[in-house]
Amino acid sequence: MGHARKFAACFLSMILCASVFCFRANAEVTPQLDSASYAALGQKLDEYLRRIEPLDFHTQEEECDFLISSCKDSAARQFTALKVYTHYLHSKVMGAEAVAIYLTDNWFAPGKVQMHSSIDLMNAKIFADFNRQSLIGMRAPALELKRMDGGTAALFGKPDGRRRILYFYDTGCANCLAQSVMLRSLLDNSDYDVELDAVYTGADSTAWKKYVESHLSFVRKDVSVNHLWDPEVNSDFQRKYGVLQTPRMFLVDRDGIIIGRGLDAPVLAQMLDKVADEDNYEYGNESSIQLYNRIFVSLGENYGVDDLRSLVDHIAERTSGDNQTFRETMGDLFYYLSYQQDGRCKEAEKYLCDNYILSRPDIWAGPSDSLKVVGFAKTMSDLLSRSMPGSHVPNVSVRGVYGRGSFSEDSKFSAKRYRLDKLRGSDTYVMFYYRGCSLCKEYMEAAGDLLSSGRKILFVSVSTDEQPNLEELLDKFDLTSLPFVLRIGRHGEVLERYVDFRRLKASAGK
Repeated sequence: MGHARKFAACFLSMILCASVFCFRANAEVTPQLDSASYAALGQKLDEYLRRIEPLDFHTQEEECDFLISSCKDSAARQFTALKVYTHYLHSKVMGAEAVAIYLTDNWFAPGKVQMHSSIDLMNAKIFADFNRQSLIGMRAPALELKRMDGGTAALFGKPDGRRRILYFYDTGCANCLAQSVMLRSLLDNSDYDVELDAVYTGADSTAWKKYVESHLSFVRKDVSVNHLWDPEVNSDFQRKYGVLQTPRMFLVDRDGIIIGRGLDAPVLAQMLDKVADEDNYEYGNESSIQLYNRIFVSLGENYGVDDLRSLVDHIAERTSGDNQTFRETMGDLFYYLSYQQDGRCKEAEKYLCDNYILSRPDIWAGPSDSLKVVGFAKTMSDLLSRSMPGSHVPNVSVRGVYGRGSFSEDSKFSAKRYRLDKLRGSDTYVMFYYRGCSLCKEYMEAAGDLLSSGRKILFVSVSTDEQPNLEELLDKFDLTSLPFVLRIGRHGEVLERYVDFRRLKASAGK
């Protein structure tokens, strides 16, 4: 944006200063830009508008404000404002009309800049009023329409997790006929997960039924379509969706947000292909793992659980403006954390599950979300809810060996039974392990140095022959990945879990 702003300032200073000099030198009464100045200014505006086209519409609105307000001469300001308005009104970029509406509301309607006539201003206001509710990125306005069988259908009252095509048409419209035929062909020859709401804008029920039978009847029986109308226009669909003429087509995402407007069938097909790719998004893919690896490396070694929770909050806040981006980013982070053995990551994973997945059914509403994220999050949240920090150690007995000075797996025959809820001490640990596990051996090697420094460690082998109550242990602790280490406090409370003896040894040696 800085480069575009610099360009804007440059061309305005050159063109406007030159044009003001021209009319002041040649006119005594009413300032009037000459045709050469108009042409030069128009070319610069065209060039500038092309340059800022990749920016989001809100930023483009700010740029337009800058352009118009930079014109100190009223004639130059009017020319600039109308030139920019016309550009956005007729732009081929989907959604660009939002900027035209913004200009009407903030410059023309308040009288800061005059249009050529009161008729032009009235038309601009009508266009704004009939389009402002259905812009890209807005929640689709609710509609209550009638079905062909006489029943009612409520659309967009709240997100239902379905992606929807909203198609307004009339039976006597030639362009509607072409779009209807292409739309039917598109849905008959694809398997898009989408529902069609076909809304007849007229009032002739006989003509409507014939049209549906001839042009909007689908060969595929699994095409989900609702044939609707509102002959009395009680729903105000014309104003809500800018249906001043037909056909009029929108694409609404699973969250009830308008992601496409002013569509035709070919562009709709392109958009459906794109969102179908989003449905097939692979959470925890290699590129996302590399990204989060870089982020976590930047945290250093001594970050805490609160630091990771703050990171989760920060990422959620930065992506909250777009649900698809939010889902992909938070889903990737969830998968990344689930891959980690570090206890700090496990606690952050629990926090993310509870605060940004399971508590947000409005965002994770699609079938793919339920399968890939929500179901997984429920499972992980349940596992991570067992023996949480601050809770009392469960009242269960285990057969284990208290390490004293050193320990090895061969200590099996010196095992005794212990009540975990009776264990006490600020440096008391319980390590669940599996014989033959290479990572468990690494933990045991690190535990040797920790034992020599006065820490107490109860080693518990997880097997049915050594733990007759193994099912109870599995219910009380997350033993899905071994080793699993608890740190117990003076009053029998869980101070920490998923402790990594290797990291503890390394930090003790510093």
